[in-house]
Amino acid sequence: MARRHEVALHKKFYPFLMLPAEENSGPAVHGVSGQQSEVCIQTIFTLLDILGQWVDDAEQELDLSQALQSSASKEQPSKSKNSSPTSLSDQNQLLIQCAYVSELLTVIPRVTLTRASFRCQAYSRALMYFKSHVRGKVGFLQSSSREKWHL
Repeated sequence: MARRHEVALHKKFYPFLMLPAEENSGPAVHGVSGQQSEVCIQTIFTLLDILGQWVDDAEQELDLSQALQSSASKEQPSKSKNSSPTSLSDQNQLLIQCAYVSELLTVIPRVTLTRASFRCQAYSRALMYFKSHVRGKVGFLQSSSREKWHL
């Protein structure tokens, strides 16, 4: 069920990434002019940056929390059974939310983000997304060759 919500959310802002960003790019698409489309695209980039930063922060928090629990359980094994169940529940909830947001961020093709960045003249962002795209392709090719040759 959550997967459908993420895909639906992705479909809401995906068309804006495809809009032309130039002022003289022709008639308004989806009722959005060239200058407005650039603002829309930049807003989407900001949203993606914030979500990405949230995922990074959440993963760090989970790692730290697990490390603290691990060290506390080594020191006091009898008390670890009764350690706060709400914190474990909160951690599980955070882990689920983190997975949902990560999945949403990976649904958007990096090539699309690269092209949208380039159209907005955000060249460093375009390069960042392109590098991410290439790394993903290289990783896929390397894993495919390992499977093919049973390495």
